[in-house]
Amino acid sequence: MSDMRLPAGYRWSWAAITCASRRRFDSLLVVMIVAAVLVFIMLAFQFRSVTLPVLIFLTQPLSLVSGLLALWRRIRR
Repeated sequence: MSDMRLPAGYRWSWAAITCASRRRFDSLLVVMIVAAVLVFIMLAFQFRSVTLPVLIFLTQPLSLVSGLLALWRRIRR
């Protein structure tokens, strides 16, 4: 948009709601990372091992994809 020409006296900028949404998303990202780290620490203490929580965290994307594929297949039938 920087190469777009506007009439004299006009300018463009991000709307306030866009900036507020970006700030909220950034804070939500920080909260999610902190929550994941805390869950990892709790699992490590519970299992008294670091490898089992790592395995649990690594299987999450696979289970998400498998669940979505199962739902898609169920809907198609």
